Amino acid sequence: NDEDGESPDYEPEAELGPQDLEEDVVVGYYSAGLDIEDERVAEEIARLAQEETGAYFARSDARRRGIDTGFPGKSARPQSELTLKERSEKVRQAKQRSTCRACGQRGHWQGDPDCPKNKNKTQPHTPNTRPQRQHPDQSRSS
Repeated sequence: NDEDGESPDYEPEAELGPQDLEEDVVVGYYSAGLDIEDERVAEEIARLAQEETGAYFARSDARRRGIDTGFPGKSARPQSELTLKERSEKVRQAKQRSTCRACGQRGHWQGDPDCPKNKNKTQPHTPNTRPQRQHPDQSRSS
C-alpha cells in the first residue's frame, strides 16, 4: 500500500520525477553504508541530487520542444528495504545537513519551494509530495 509508506510499490517502467531522483540518490548512498548524517556525505548527496534534478528538467524542457534527448526518461528504481515514508525522511535528513546550489542556504535543495531563488518559478519542484497513483482501471474516465 503506497499511501501509508508500508510497502514500496515501484513501477519500473514509470517515468521518474524529481522526487524519485532525489530519493534514488539518497537511497543509493544509504544502501552503500554511508552515513547520510555526516555533513560531507550529505553535501555530496546534495550535489549529485541537484545535478540529476537539473538534468531532469533540462531533458523535460527539450522533449516539450520536440527535441529527442536520446534519454528514455524511464528507469528501474534501486532496490531498498526502505518504505516510501522512510525514503522521504532520508531525503529530509540529507537536506538538513547540506546546502542549496541556487542560494547557498541549508535545509533545502535547488528547485524546492523553500528556496528564495525559486519564488518566481511557475511550477516549483515539490520534493515531498508524491501524487496518488491510480489503479489502471480508474485512469480512464469515459
